[in-house]
Amino acid sequence: MSLPKTPEDFMTCIARERHRWCLAGDQSAFWLQTDPHRLAEVTFEHGRLIVTLNPAGYWFLLADIRGPSQGWTWQQQVGRKLWCRGEHMALLDALCDLLVQR
Repeated sequence: MSLPKTPEDFMTCIARERHRWCLAGDQSAFWLQTDPHRLAEVTFEHGRLIVTLNPAGYWFLLADIRGPSQGWTWQQQVGRKLWCRGEHMALLDALCDLLVQR
């Protein structure tokens, strides 16, 4: 199965876990309920789903969630950053649990 490419595709992916996610009224952003300040979110911009980690403004395409090689993870990459917080790791863990096994 392929990774989601639109907000609708992403909503389909999270359907079973909808209780864990918040959704912007215009369906342009998704974030975990445990992150009320939206420090980590999935946004739909320029026709792509983007993972954004604030306040650093660090982002990558959701399509790249699997990473460039075996043994490499976004959690390792982001976890090394001084600005990394629990909310960032929680979103990355949730996305990997949801999408990497697909």
